[in-house]
Amino acid sequence: MMSQEATVARREVKNIRRSRVEILMEILGVIEKEGPVRLTPILYKANMSYVMTEKLLSELLAYGFIRKESWFYSLTGSGRKFYETATWLEIRSVFYVEPQAPVPEEDAGVSAS
Repeated sequence: MMSQEATVARREVKNIRRSRVEILMEILGVIEKEGPVRLTPILYKANMSYVMTEKLLSELLAYGFIRKESWFYSLTGSGRKFYETATWLEIRSVFYVEPQAPVPEEDAGVSAS
């Protein structure tokens, strides 16, 4: 996952809201970095409301990406693999440059005479 500063800077430049996937990735990132973590740090670090956080945590529980043990949330094996794969894909997409097709000589503005 991109650093929080990079994510915030990207949103400020584009002036857009976070996508659902970005929010889910932030939640998984907090859980991955903090280890077993309670709800409150997730709320603060992902910058979300209680209701939205509860809804998304329930979704992640249903996907099997996290587990809840008493008051603590932690990543499952599949959650860790998903997080690592998605982070890898996000990093690759940032550095991806669309290949440019070669310009044919006749269109390049070079006269044949």
